[in-house]
Amino acid sequence: MTPLASKRVTVNLMAGPARRALSANGAWILLAVAATASAASQDTAQPAPAPTRTDYNMPLAAQAPRLSSSELHGRMLYAKYCAVCHDAVSQPTAAVYGPPLSGELLKGLDPATVRKGVLDGSQLMPGFRYLLSASDLNDILGFLASYSGRAPAAVASSPTPKAAALDGATVIEGKVTEGDRPLDGVAVSARGAGRTVTTTVFTDAGGRYVFPPLAAGLYHMWAQAEGYGATAATADLAESRVVKRDFQMAKLQNADDLARQLSSGEWLDSLPAQTADDRRMKEILRLNCVECHSLSIPLQRRFDEKGWAAIIELMRQMDYDGWHGPTDPANPGFGSTGALNEMNRHYAGELAKYLARVRGPDSPAIAPKLAPRPSGAAARAVITGYDIPTVRAPTELSWQDGTIWSNGAASGTHSAVGVHDVIVNQAGDAWVTQVFFDDTREIMKVDAANGQVSAFDFPKTARTGVLQVRTHGLALDSKGSVWFGIDQRLVRIRADADSFEQFTPPAQLIDHMGNIGIDADGNDKLWNEGVPGIMRFDPVTATFSYYENAQHESPFFFTYGVAGDPRGNGWWTLGVGNVVQTANPSTGKTTEIVMHPPWIATEEALATPGDRAFQVPIGGGQTWGVYKPGFQYPRRLAADKNGTVIWVPNYFGRNLARIDAESKQVTYYRLPIDVHPYFVQVDRNHVVWINSESDDRVLSFDPATQHWDIYRLPINGCESRNINVDQKRGDVWLACYRAAKIFRIRPRASVATR
Repeated sequence: MTPLASKRVTVNLMAGPARRALSANGAWILLAVAATASAASQDTAQPAPAPTRTDYNMPLAAQAPRLSSSELHGRMLYAKYCAVCHDAVSQPTAAVYGPPLSGELLKGLDPATVRKGVLDGSQLMPGFRYLLSASDLNDILGFLASYSGRAPAAVASSPTPKAAALDGATVIEGKVTEGDRPLDGVAVSARGAGRTVTTTVFTDAGGRYVFPPLAAGLYHMWAQAEGYGATAATADLAESRVVKRDFQMAKLQNADDLARQLSSGEWLDSLPAQTADDRRMKEILRLNCVECHSLSIPLQRRFDEKGWAAIIELMRQMDYDGWHGPTDPANPGFGSTGALNEMNRHYAGELAKYLARVRGPDSPAIAPKLAPRPSGAAARAVITGYDIPTVRAPTELSWQDGTIWSNGAASGTHSAVGVHDVIVNQAGDAWVTQVFFDDTREIMKVDAANGQVSAFDFPKTARTGVLQVRTHGLALDSKGSVWFGIDQRLVRIRADADSFEQFTPPAQLIDHMGNIGIDADGNDKLWNEGVPGIMRFDPVTATFSYYENAQHESPFFFTYGVAGDPRGNGWWTLGVGNVVQTANPSTGKTTEIVMHPPWIATEEALATPGDRAFQVPIGGGQTWGVYKPGFQYPRRLAADKNGTVIWVPNYFGRNLARIDAESKQVTYYRLPIDVHPYFVQVDRNHVVWINSESDDRVLSFDPATQHWDIYRLPINGCESRNINVDQKRGDVWLACYRAAKIFRIRPRASVATR
């Protein structure tokens, strides 16, 4: 495919307003716009407004709540099924679709009426009689009897003590079996009592597992695999140098229990696809739902057609921020007026009928197609999970975090949603961004040694409200400093201390500054999301340059993924335009590359003429939220920092694209499982690491051998939005957007089992 090139126009910002020039292809292009640095210029480094630091009381957050087992079960079910509509602490907007539930509210209601309302539903609420047993409903109401409907009061922070010294000879090991048969690829997890750090290993082909050395103390353990119920145990590492714990697993007998364990990709593989209509409706479901969440969120449930219609109507009124009401003029892209949710409106009737057919009260039991359990390198990895206190309830952890897979996917409710990106500095500490609920924190630091979380809250400016001051992407430069964007400025965290500096673009550029993607190139220049296009910042001269898209000017063509390559070029994706763009600062040339895999016609054929007649006039394939079959949606790309290749995850296309930086030729690789790739990173050995937003799996791809490994995260419903490779240590990190957790994957060559 022939790339489209543009001309460059350089504008001296000190001389007046920015100007544009018409390129040969007829597009208005503004490429390099630079400001001259001086002591008085706006883009000179300034101390960032001092953020408020909170060292969370992690032992307090780790304490089990003072609830009975039935109340704990009721709280989990409430977070899973009820909180999204009835808990004001649940959504970033703090607006709720239904009345806020609390013990005080229930006191004034007739119990029989409440039960009937929950089971039968209404025009706005699905009936839960196909999901909740009498015992489940009793547990929910028992929990609500003592729930105030508010977040607990804040308490004084108290840093976590340093972890006890490791005894290098103390390990936990054992075997996992089903009857006499050893089970491979089973996740075995151990969590220290009163701690917020969990370590997970996997069984080998003989069903054996072994943990790395752990700090002394009492550990709660559990083993689980898809298709099996979780089995628990305890281990006291003080009792001997080698603690043995074996687990006996039993297959799940109830089809709905198994359905709650399925990931989005497994649902796609398991849904009926025998007829053309089945395949079309499955594609409509995928394109309408996995932009915002995994298919496991809705499909773990059963509703009748009326219930599914109520769910779809709620989704039509929501976006990432939560519920905005039936119509929100302040958010023209959402509510009843925007194209994003016109898809839900148009397909609501068809989707409700389809969902009632495949996940209704009388639907046949799902015939699950499970992904293979981890094997090879993936089964030898050690995965460490770190809990992060919820935003508006910082003395609590997520109420439904997907730890036990058969409980269903993490809900993200009660302010547990929004942890977005993670990056690791040279000292090994993880920095984490918070994209929602950012009225109390925008960025956090997690101590990898003991799990201590420290939150930083930046002062809000007059021009932005709480929901606009968000952090998203993170970058690490060669000097070890961490960079991120916030409120139309860049912030640098010095490598030697938790000190912050800010850089603000000149007035002529500030409206082009976004906070989504950021990356450092081989010359330590920072490439940052532009609105639209891309921004480049030189920390040495403290100057900003702006490069506009080569071909597109529509505000819907916003930049998402950003990468800097070893030669100093910038790369970015326009997800809704199916294109990747690159800018060469030396020549000023900007080039566009269209994502178009050779099998795209097969995917496009899933749309009927009627689908096309609806989608094209409202911007199908060219507008955010109107995704048609064949749409690729390139997201957060990466450059091989030691090579000449750019790797692109085509999210809806479910493939990985390789761009030769010199020739601009593109090669496509189908993923080995049916998942949605969101972010890629490349390690020092040229291996590509890919996270899947909709599945709890991480993929690695070796271009030299074209071998794939598939790693299983020990969670149901992580919904990761980024992945980071620690080039110094070889670890792989990712954040769980819906579960207030981060994970570290530590590959290990082999495990010696006693």
